[in-house]
Amino acid sequence: ITQLLKHVVHAFYCAAGQMQLFRHFTHSGHLRAVGVDVLAVEPASCHNPLLQARNAFFTPHIAWATYEARVRLMNICLDNIRAYLAGTPINRVG
Repeated sequence: ITQLLKHVVHAFYCAAGQMQLFRHFTHSGHLRAVGVDVLAVEPASCHNPLLQARNAFFTPHIAWATYEARVRLMNICLDNIRAYLAGTPINRVG
């Protein structure tokens, strides 16, 4: 199955954790490519072997922060403040 993986599998990773697996599979050729948006240790060390992989691609850990997402986040925050000041809090935790 690992022979099949290198021809068809691209992994996109958005959580810190299994970096050792990605290092192994990208360097051994069993994984065609990997896209990573977060590393287990940040900022990344220049000695991180995954950074040397020709088939690894990295994005900053801000992929969620589109303009639209930030506007929505601010609107939710303002709605919460207004509701709290009106005595009808929403999104309460606890």
